[in-house]
Amino acid sequence: MTTVTTAYRSSDLEPSSDVCALLFGWEGTLFGTPDFNYNVLNRTLAAHGADIDQRWFDQHHHLPIVDMVTRACEHSSVTADPHAIIAERNRLTERLFTTIQPNTLVHKLIHRHQPSLPIGVVTTSDRSVVTASMRAFRLDTTMSVVVTRDAVVRGTPYPDGHLLACRRLGLPATGVQVYEATDNGIQAARAAGVAHIIDVRPLLRRSTASVGNDSARLLDFARRWDPFGGPPAEDIMVQFGLTPTAFTERIAQLR
Repeated sequence: MTTVTTAYRSSDLEPSSDVCALLFGWEGTLFGTPDFNYNVLNRTLAAHGADIDQRWFDQHHHLPIVDMVTRACEHSSVTADPHAIIAERNRLTERLFTTIQPNTLVHKLIHRHQPSLPIGVVTTSDRSVVTASMRAFRLDTTMSVVVTRDAVVRGTPYPDGHLLACRRLGLPATGVQVYEATDNGIQAARAAGVAHIIDVRPLLRRSTASVGNDSARLLDFARRWDPFGGPPAEDIMVQFGLTPTAFTERIAQLR
């Protein structure tokens, strides 16, 4: 039987004593970007005259990306090369991913438990974007398994991604705890039969609000390091959970 727990405090994230591995969603779970994939695809399609909304995206994002873009064009009676649109979307995604905010409480949880538990990611995002994001935030060496859109025929809300991750880990789904920030992700994990699901959305909203209210501390930190050519990347990550690029962009917006 699957149990679903809503995380309001960092202590709510702690793994149950009976789990053998932890699986995380990417969009909205590891990073505070629950609408990132939709926004990027919507912007790219709009440039070609195709129009989708969040509801359409939620109903179709389990499809392979080529099929999804093809149907989006058909939905808007637009004639366009889906592969060209996908290439444009990938370029836009790679430009924007440095602006995403990490869920630092979840990142700390991963680093705390990685020595004793296998850690993995299950997402309908593209591997190139996920790999680049994990490398930028130093998560790439902590993951035992990464299942992205290209690895399964059906994404969430179907359980295929979670089941594949469990097979690659050599573990039954009943021994796995999943962290998610979307209804589709929770539905997929439940359908896979995982032991425990943690809904991180309330905690993520609190964490994001905290970062948003931290402008004064960001500016003070930047000013103290200005005479030395800027702060070290490690200090930026520890203090704010940001990459140097994201930190620089935030400071430029605040000054």
